[in-house]
Amino acid sequence: ACPNVIDLKISPLYLYLEAIIYNSSLISIFKQIKILNLITGYCNICRNLISNLVKRFPSLTHMEVSVASFNYFESAIDILLSHQQNLSYLNIGHSTPAIFNQPFSRSHIIDKRR
Repeated sequence: ACPNVIDLKISPLYLYLEAIIYNSSLISIFKQIKILNLITGYCNICRNLISNLVKRFPSLTHMEVSVASFNYFESAIDILLSHQQNLSYLNIGHSTPAIFNQPFSRSHIIDKRR
């Protein structure tokens, strides 16, 4: 079933649907996905979705996601870095208008993980 599919672009809204994330015919395809691009507008990605991604997409090496707030996504980053052992590239875009931006740095994440 689709042995050549390794790259997936999808709205995270679809991954909240049980008909997709728990679909037995898609589980084997999800396991072979190496590159995941979560196409978002201003959708918040919650910790539960990231936990499901870790379970369903164990082969991820690259992931791109756009978030509304780094502070809101901070625990999700920790889950990804702790449990996605093959993950070598994580691109986190920030989609919040500049007026709502909060200062956040890479060193902040590193310091929290120490």
